[in-house]
Amino acid sequence: MKLIRLSILLIAISALFSMLSVDSAGKITYDQTLLYQTHNIDSVLIKHSSSHYDEFDHVNTVKIINDLGYCVKTTNFCSNGNLMNVKEYSRKGAILKSTAYEFECNGKRDSETIYVYLKSRHIQTLISNNLKTYKLSESWNYDLHDRLVDYANYRFSDTAWWEHTDYDTLRNTSFLFRIKGYDDRDTIFTTEKYFNTKGQPTKSINRYDHVIKSIYQYEYDEFGNLKQKHAHFYPSDKLGVDQQYFYSSPHKLDSTWWLSGMKSDIYNKTYYEYDQRGLLIKETHYDNRNNKVDTKHYEYK
Repeated sequence: MKLIRLSILLIAISALFSMLSVDSAGKITYDQTLLYQTHNIDSVLIKHSSSHYDEFDHVNTVKIINDLGYCVKTTNFCSNGNLMNVKEYSRKGAILKSTAYEFECNGKRDSETIYVYLKSRHIQTLISNNLKTYKLSESWNYDLHDRLVDYANYRFSDTAWWEHTDYDTLRNTSFLFRIKGYDDRDTIFTTEKYFNTKGQPTKSINRYDHVIKSIYQYEYDEFGNLKQKHAHFYPSDKLGVDQQYFYSSPHKLDSTWWLSGMKSDIYNKTYYEYDQRGLLIKETHYDNRNNKVDTKHYEYK
C-alpha cells in the first residue's frame, strides 16, 4: 500500500515539473522564447493601462508565436480599435515587413517598410510612402565572418551617411568610421568599440572630428546579462546615461532603473512580474517622482 502511495506521489511530482520549465539544475527558466515552446504559446495579448493614453496611443498589442517560440507577427491597436502598425517576421524572428497606419488612427495605411535578407543577413531596407513605389533607405555589407563592414543610409536617393568598420581580433576591438555629408563639408565620426571574450561590447569611444564626445561602458553578470550601462559626455564629463538591470536568476529580469537626466540621481523604474511557469505577466513603469505612469499586462493563449 505504501508503495502504491509513493508511486502516485512520484507521478504527481513528475506531472508538476512537466508543467514547469526547468533547467538542468531543476530551476525554473525565465527564457521567454523557450517558455513559448514548452507551453505551446500561440499568441500573446499585451494590454496597457488605458487611463494614461489618448485615442492616438496604442493600448493593445497582439503577438503571434510559432512552434519555435519566435514571434512571427505583431499588431498594435489604437484605443479606438483601429490598427496602428503591423510587423511581420520570419520563422526565426527576423523582421520582414512593417506597415504603419495614419496617425489619426483611422485604419488607413500610411507607409510600408520591407526588410531584405540574403542568407539570413539583413542587406537592405526599402520604404514606400505612397504604398506603390519603394525607395532604398539602408544597405549593409558583411565580411566572410558575417561581420558588418559597410553600412549606408539614403535620403532622396543619395547617400546621407556611410560607415565602414574594421575588426582587430587580437585586441577584441572594432573601429567604425562614418562620413556624414549633408552639406559641402563632410563631418567625420568614429567609434572605437571593445569586446569581451563572449563578443559583448564593454566600452565604446565616440569621436566627432577626432575629438572625444562620449564614452559608453557596459557591465555584465556571470550569465551574460547586461547589468549596467553608463556614459560620460565631453567636455562636461557629465553622466548622461545610467541604466541598471537587476536579475534574481538567469533570464529573470526583476527591474530596470535609469536616470531621468544629466543632473538627476533619481531613477525612472520598471518592475517585472512572472507567473508560476516563468512567463512575464506584468510590467509596471514609474517616473522619477515614483508615480505610476504605465502598466502592461500579458495574457497567453
